[in-house]
Amino acid sequence: MGFLVKDRRNSDELLKIVGYDVCQQPAALRLPGRRSVALHHELTVLITSAFVSRTSLQHTLGVWMWGAILHRALLCVPHAIYRQLERDEGPRLRLWTSCRTELLTMRRLIIMMVFRADTQFAPALFSTDARGGQNGDCGAYGIAVTSATTEEVHQVFELCRCLSYTTSVTDDTRLLRRPERFTARTIPRSRLDPTITAQERWVEIEHGPWKILDHINLGELRTVVRLARRLAYHPLLFSKLILSLQDNSTCAGALTKGRSPSLAINYLCRQHGAVSIACGTRCILPWVETTRQPSDLYSRL
Repeated sequence: MGFLVKDRRNSDELLKIVGYDVCQQPAALRLPGRRSVALHHELTVLITSAFVSRTSLQHTLGVWMWGAILHRALLCVPHAIYRQLERDEGPRLRLWTSCRTELLTMRRLIIMMVFRADTQFAPALFSTDARGGQNGDCGAYGIAVTSATTEEVHQVFELCRCLSYTTSVTDDTRLLRRPERFTARTIPRSRLDPTITAQERWVEIEHGPWKILDHINLGELRTVVRLARRLAYHPLLFSKLILSLQDNSTCAGALTKGRSPSLAINYLCRQHGAVSIACGTRCILPWVETTRQPSDLYSRL
């Protein structure tokens, strides 16, 4: 009442701009129905053909990935397909068995290409951490949780998308070798309020040793997968946005993107994605320094 919104558009106009079906109730973006049917047909042709065209495979894969962006947990499915496209030359390919399995899974997951814009945050913050092997053991992991207000949850979500950079791990310029010289800011630094990462407010969920020694990046990812599986036992956390503090940039980057070119990391991304798809959850991993990681203490018990 009293003024006119001139830039208001209806769903049909937004469909041409965004490229997805805009659903108002519930608020969501979906892959258009005709495109879903066409994509299902194209995948069926690729699965049942003895030889496939490289161009057709690349086109179908590109369309599927465009739709999978709506639910980034789906992006980890195609992996062997990319490897075969890189290794095999020629206009026609005889698909590997692993590629056909991935295409079959991709066809089943078309229905999951939905972005729910009305997803609410979980009323808690989580953190996971792992350490490498030392003194002859295989390392260990730790998981912690703390209750959080709506303001704190939104603060973590807003600040996790942009890091600040500093020139030193200390704020005291007297400890620098040459404080008068200009130094580029290359050391990442979290912008979270220190009260959020205060150790006294966090409660341990689980900790324990690893039985197999592997790379620290894999240990960090295994801990995140372990947290996701524990949350799957709590129906109240279904279809929620989960915020979990992480001090490993490789782990945080892989799960934020949804996939990794590394076979071992992508394998764990698939395990995490399977739980996310089943429970309807979305996990966001804000990065913090190791010195401010609440679960670092529990991974060393």
